[in-house]
Amino acid sequence: MTSPNFNEILDSDYLKALEETAQHYIENGGVTSTLQVIKLQEEVGEVAAALIGFLGSNPRKGVTHTLDDFCMELADVIATVVVAFMILGTDPNPYLKRQIEKTIQRLNDYNASQPRTCPTCKGYGFVSEPIKEGDPDPTRTCPTCNGADKSALLISAS
Repeated sequence: MTSPNFNEILDSDYLKALEETAQHYIENGGVTSTLQVIKLQEEVGEVAAALIGFLGSNPRKGVTHTLDDFCMELADVIATVVVAFMILGTDPNPYLKRQIEKTIQRLNDYNASQPRTCPTCKGYGFVSEPIKEGDPDPTRTCPTCNGADKSALLISAS
């Protein structure tokens, strides 16, 4: 998986062009934050259509979009969101940071709830929660290999 790098766009004239676009919308088009949210909904619908077309999920139409088409629609959503923040005159960074932190916490909570794989035999479900250093119940072992290597059952608390 490749992490997105927005630095090239955010540190360039593209962002200035979006600011000018937002200002133009405000001054000439009467675009409000409400209309921009409706525009966002339209763009998200186009992402869904591009995904359906890319996957060929509509048996009547088959494959109608490329991966590039799908990615362009995703980028359109990002640009629409940026313009919405500009119209509101609000810095998106604190909101984006909080949302990413919430997403990371949900992912960590989900991962902690999943059955563990025994590192020794690769068996599943040997504990319902991670075994940590100083665990008060040292009798929990892997039902497949009987926990032959107890140190291998330790899961980092990271």
